[in-house]
Amino acid sequence: AAPITGGVSENQQQVARVIAEHLARSGMAQPELLTLLNVLRGSNVALRQPLLEGLAAGWPVAEKSTFGSDARLEEALLALLGVAETPELGPLLKLGSAWGSTKLNDYREELSGDLLSKIDDEDESTANRIAAAVELIGMLGNEAETVIDLLDVVTPQAPPALSSGIVRGLAQATAPNVGDQLISQWSSLTPSLRVDALTVLMARPATTRDLLASIES
Repeated sequence: AAPITGGVSENQQQVARVIAEHLARSGMAQPELLTLLNVLRGSNVALRQPLLEGLAAGWPVAEKSTFGSDARLEEALLALLGVAETPELGPLLKLGSAWGSTKLNDYREELSGDLLSKIDDEDESTANRIAAAVELIGMLGNEAETVIDLLDVVTPQAPPALSSGIVRGLAQATAPNVGDQLISQWSSLTPSLRVDALTVLMARPATTRDLLASIES
């Protein structure tokens, strides 16, 4: 199969995402995945990104495969990682984890550690620390551990702008513990951070339900 190049409309992106999600939910054999990954490597990023997002969204979370034991698939994943742009890294790393890719998991750990170190580095500018938090959320915001690690930085000693940037950035995180973690830290948040947290909690139905449940209890 040849790589897909040329202009891609927003409607085509939406269709690609839906098709990829359906394929993931239906199940794909290793040869099919290998072919798809090789095609994606040379394809237009405007189409590659929604396809990766669809695959990541549709792949059963509880279904751990042994695809990572296939050297060809591992090589194809690494080749795709080499051309992937920042918005593609999140779904690609999620797929690597689901498929049991040791090398992508190693890359994920290294990347997460580097970004967290930058966020914790008091010698870095506040703007750079916020940018690192936003980048981490964009790539690994689907993981509960990311939310916990970031909110550990939100302390009374942290620069207010950094804490606000992290809390507001969590609006883009899809991890299931965003609401619970914000609510659990509510008492330690400053009034301005509570406004930020409330905005995040009201942004999505799931986190809004967490907030309402907390009020009722």
